[in-house]
This record gives sequence, C-alpha cells and structure tokens, in this order.
Amino acid sequence: MVSCDDAASCYDAPPLATIMEPSDGATFTAGEAIYLRSAVDDDGALGDLDIAWIDNDVDIATGIEPDEDGLVLFTFTGAALGQHVIVLRVTDTAGNQGMDSVVITVSSD
Repeated sequence: MVSCDDAASCYDAPPLATIMEPSDGATFTAGEAIYLRSAVDDDGALGDLDIAWIDNDVDIATGIEPDEDGLVLFTFTGAALGQHVIVLRVTDTAGNQGMDSVVITVSSD
C-alpha cells in the first residue's frame, strides 16, 4: 500500500521482519524441533505479504500467513549438524523486502 504525506511525496515502506525466537547464537541438539517465531508488519494488508523462512540459502517454508497481530510461527525439524543462518524474508505486493536473521548451531549432544 502506498502512503502519501502530501501530493508531492508518496512512498511504500518495506515490511518489517523481526525474529523473536530462536535467539542469535542459540544451540540445539540434533533431532530437536526448532521453533521459529517472528513478528511482521507492513503498511498494507498482512495477509498480502509473501513470507519465507530460509536456512543457509534454502527455502524451508514459504506461503506462511501471519495471524491478525502479525505473528508468524514455524517448526523446523531435521536440521543438519552444524551452523545455520536462519533468515526471515518478508515481501510486500510492491516488491519491497524486509529481512531479519539469526545464526544457530545444531550439535550432536
């Protein structure tokens, strides 16, 4: 959605993406479910946002819709051992993107 301060200046702000869980630097045990929780916001309808969770440059969840408060939940299972860069990418209908990321580690014990 385009917002206008006056007739001469219109803008379409990128959506906001905030990862709330897990925290940056968190460690998980192999086989453990990793709960991804985030908040998104935009100047347009939240239901129109394209939301994707990405693990090390690979989409692990797309097409997720936020609830009416902008909360987005996903359970990530089967993460390989090692370090993972988890990215939340949110795209609005104008193509503007907002992103947030955390680095987590999956260990064998």
